[in-house]
Amino acid sequence: MAVDEILLDGCKDGTVGAALRIYRWEPPAVSLGYSQGPDLLDVENCKAAGVDVVRRVTGGGALLHWEEITYCFVAREEFLPLPLRPREFAGLAAAAVGRALVRLGVEASVVSRGREARVRGREARVRAGNSPLCFTRGAENEIAVEGRKLAGCAHRVSDRTYFSHGSVMVGPAHLRVLELLRPGVPRADFLAVREGCVSLSELLECVPSFEEAGRVLKEGFEECFGLSFREGKLSSHEERLISERALEKRNIVARRDRSEA
Repeated sequence: MAVDEILLDGCKDGTVGAALRIYRWEPPAVSLGYSQGPDLLDVENCKAAGVDVVRRVTGGGALLHWEEITYCFVAREEFLPLPLRPREFAGLAAAAVGRALVRLGVEASVVSRGREARVRGREARVRAGNSPLCFTRGAENEIAVEGRKLAGCAHRVSDRTYFSHGSVMVGPAHLRVLELLRPGVPRADFLAVREGCVSLSELLECVPSFEEAGRVLKEGFEECFGLSFREGKLSSHEERLISERALEKRNIVARRDRSEA
């Protein structure tokens, strides 16, 4: 998350024109929406499971990043063919992910505004109630297969800067987030969460490699946004900023947890 934030900051100050980052999590981590507190989680259970806790710059519910592929896309307005309204940008970013999944052999579709999920997924989310978890919430521009959520995206548009990041579920390990919630936190039952989402391992006989998935995601974003990406590395200055930001974010989570203990 610190890397995503530094890329966003670089876009705002003009040092980054456009960038696409595709990555995996090691160790696995729960990312909290920017308005959520770490009091949702049982910190001791997280430590015992080897799961870290981080915070996103975007909203939404808590998500366990485990057995997934994650992307981050940032761009300054002048690097895109046309200026985009926030909803237009969010729709294009979701379309890029959806296009990549179709190339992998998944019959995925982007959920548009006002469109009803199919009955199976909709009923699962109703049973999920007021759960604080990302994958029990329906949202515009998520990617679904027969009403079951396969990928989620979150977006920000400000200062002529566009930002999107999201996750594609490769396996079912993200469901273990239910084991990490603190007692007393409203939670959905396992069946509701399980029926509301799906992973690539359930849809494909052969799960794509990280490299193959990264390739089709790159192609999807290039085609939808009219860009061409080449492989690059973070600068030493960016690496230093990322280390500082990561420490800052970790300390904020730790301070909040201690104050609420």
